[in-house]
Amino acid sequence: MKALIFNHHPDYFWYTKTLLESLNIEVEIASEKLTLECGADYSSISSDNKFRTGPKWYEPKDLFPDIELKISNTIDEYDYYCTTNRDIAKKLPFGNNKIIYSTVVSWDIIGCNELNKYKKISSVDYVKNYGGHRITYFVPQRGHLKEKKYITQLIENYKSIYFNELMYAKHYAPTIIAGSEDAPDGVVNDWKILEQTSLLVHHKDYGTCCNAVMKALDTGIPIYMSKKNRYILGFDDIPEDCFIYSEDHSILEAYEISKSIDNNKIQNQFRNVKNLNNANKDMRLLLNK
Repeated sequence: MKALIFNHHPDYFWYTKTLLESLNIEVEIASEKLTLECGADYSSISSDNKFRTGPKWYEPKDLFPDIELKISNTIDEYDYYCTTNRDIAKKLPFGNNKIIYSTVVSWDIIGCNELNKYKKISSVDYVKNYGGHRITYFVPQRGHLKEKKYITQLIENYKSIYFNELMYAKHYAPTIIAGSEDAPDGVVNDWKILEQTSLLVHHKDYGTCCNAVMKALDTGIPIYMSKKNRYILGFDDIPEDCFIYSEDHSILEAYEISKSIDNNKIQNQFRNVKNLNNANKDMRLLLNK
């Protein structure tokens, strides 16, 4: 069997590719030209096959050292088509659930219900309320348990509800506010910064299973967020002691707590839930394999 994946976000592309290959499905990636032809208004693969993450372009192997790519310029003769782009999901001329549509924002979970056309999947449990299927999400296990010192926020919309408090924290603790070129600390290598991070501050009230949070948990870092945001992002299956809630503590208070947290325990708890084996089981059920 063969699948064609459209790359709208390199982390989601890597995840989908790794998961499908674990099911013995051959994977190819749509070229930039094909992506635009199929209805997207942007592509995270360039004409010279580089990957865009944030505002910058990278060689795929700089992001995923073991990745091998087969580029396709055609939509013909695939068993599955995988996309996170609603326009592509709606416009591809295939039915019978050949399209696997990963919903990565809340409004696509609630909408986009042409279920006779595609299999709608998400990492959050409440997708089931809208005709979708929960599939475990995971990230590369690259988290290193090094000495940790930073308070960090890694989101493109860096002026989150915690922005003013984070700017205040900069006067009292090493604090990084990154995610876009105009952020106070610009664009950073997330894995390298997370190695040195003691507390990740995160707020995204429309996403699902954000990669910054996933990578932080893989690096053994407690997450500072609201209780509601934890549910919205689909982390209800991660043990509660991996989180420090904004309802209970300020960022600086949470930072002091994070210094004594067992990072190895958080990493192990996370990896026991969000991993390839669990995702493989979920997808096998979905695809009846």
